[in-house]
Amino acid sequence: MVEQTERTNPVLSKPSQGGELSDGLPPEESPRLQETSPVTAKEYILSSIWELLVASNRKIAPEIVFQMLKEKLRIIVAIDQGTSTTKMHSMQADGTFSDYPWRRAKSEIVTIDERQARIMTPEQLRENIEWIQEMIKVISTEPESGLVFPVVVLLTSYQHSLAVQVVSEEEEISSFALLCDPTLNPVLSDQMIDELRERGLSEPVVELLTTGKRSWLTKLVTFFRHNDDFRSSLDIPQEAEFYFSTVPGYIASVLSGGELGIIPDSESALPGCSEEDLHILCEYFGFSQDCVTIDKEQDCNGLQVEMIGDLQAELLAIQDFLERRGKSETIVVSTDSVGKIFVTGLNGKPTLSMGGFKQKENIDAYYSTTRYGAGGTCMFLKPVLIAASDCLELDVNEGTNFYNLVDRLCNGWLKELKQENPLPSTDFYFAPMENGDYLLLDTEGNKHELMQLVDSLVQAADKEKLEALLMAIINGSAFSFREMIQAIHEAKNADSGSNGSFPNEVAFYGGLLPHSNEGRGLLGWIIASLPHGTSILQLPFDTAVQAALYNSSINEVAKNDGVYLIKPIPRKPGRLSDMYQVWKEYQKSLIEEGMLVQTTTGGVTFPKSS
Repeated sequence: MVEQTERTNPVLSKPSQGGELSDGLPPEESPRLQETSPVTAKEYILSSIWELLVASNRKIAPEIVFQMLKEKLRIIVAIDQGTSTTKMHSMQADGTFSDYPWRRAKSEIVTIDERQARIMTPEQLRENIEWIQEMIKVISTEPESGLVFPVVVLLTSYQHSLAVQVVSEEEEISSFALLCDPTLNPVLSDQMIDELRERGLSEPVVELLTTGKRSWLTKLVTFFRHNDDFRSSLDIPQEAEFYFSTVPGYIASVLSGGELGIIPDSESALPGCSEEDLHILCEYFGFSQDCVTIDKEQDCNGLQVEMIGDLQAELLAIQDFLERRGKSETIVVSTDSVGKIFVTGLNGKPTLSMGGFKQKENIDAYYSTTRYGAGGTCMFLKPVLIAASDCLELDVNEGTNFYNLVDRLCNGWLKELKQENPLPSTDFYFAPMENGDYLLLDTEGNKHELMQLVDSLVQAADKEKLEALLMAIINGSAFSFREMIQAIHEAKNADSGSNGSFPNEVAFYGGLLPHSNEGRGLLGWIIASLPHGTSILQLPFDTAVQAALYNSSINEVAKNDGVYLIKPIPRKPGRLSDMYQVWKEYQKSLIEEGMLVQTTTGGVTFPKSS
């Protein structure tokens, strides 16, 4: 029986001097760095001005005073323009952090090459930017005095996505954004590549196009090749001129008073790509050479706008956080809709054992990503829970917070597990794949399409089998994370010559932590499948924007505090670990039979057809 009652807040405390820890899951609200701030923002501002005046024994030019005050009093606002939500956080002059409600991003779905792409219409993108502008105005204004403080805006996420600004003959400006869910990689024939080479396209750009890397450049080529589809779906006028930009780049140009879309001059996003390369692509696909412009961000209205990739922001924050604590053995897991596994402390040495993992330049960390993150699990279960809601006696509708609902289901099962009640039977095997696909089998080895199976179980009113199916999907998600953690641990051991069958320490952040405000069930499911000997950390940031603010913080007190140690959830000896071992052994047999192929990063995929 799945319990639907509210779960009480878990008990969690910071380590005492004697090292005792309270059992429990992460706190309902993630630790925030402002808890360590010794003074208020206003006190900090006044003391900064006073210190400046006291230190001035001679006349100081007004512009120098202004610049010094600007540095002292500036507010940093970090913004993440995601496919589903826009997240915003700020850091005041005294180093304190503030969170703001997330804004659900409106978007439309179009089909390109039989793949679905998420886009924003011109009106949706404009509404989003207007909301950002209004929020910056609120954040930067001191309500009592009306003083407006200098602001630095950090834009993270989707540097590789595409925004298009359209200028018609009547000089009407509109815009839309092509987001990267899922990745759209154009397939270019060898003949097309040879023709582009003959036109002078540089080899680094040819490599980007032929390897299909996740880059906004591939989105640009996709747009060129499918321009009519986009134009007709968005009613873009035929005679329009186009200016292309990354989504954060377009937002940056609007915030800083620019009139044209921009492509940031960023080597990390475009290694070796010049304006000439882009003009060659435009001409090849039948566009005017004037349709692309490359420009640096303009500080037109005094608003300083900077951009940093979301992954880079997270990696830098993780690296700094762990280095401050001497934790070179920690594996870091993001439980977001796109899951990420990181390992640091390899001293930047390339190694064959880490061949399946990626690395960012100048960052001592390897990482792996999977589109089947913990948040993705919740969204994957959404149509299942809607279809089976009556049979499972769940109050479910389109407005339901499915992160909360999945957590409640998991918490109910975890409570039964602690009480030694029998869990729903494991009548199904479920394996998510890194590309978003999945394998679903019953105990007899029959393969099923998920929603067809759900419909048949609902028709049969088989509540027990439906609960077993939900359990299998959650097991597959949690245990796949467990496999990826193990894979990166073993790869690191092979590199360093270390021993140890399980990781010493695993840190979690992101995804379910901010999305679900009723519990941590699915996160607990992942944690509980780890061995008892693995210590668990929760990082003091959950999102890329919080990580970007952490990187910008000059408050050393805040950076050196805020870490919470947590134990795996209380459980009877190894019950979830045993379930993981059963799941793993069955998956191993499928790999041996050739039904699945193990990836170098611990995931699975279908074998390539001959």
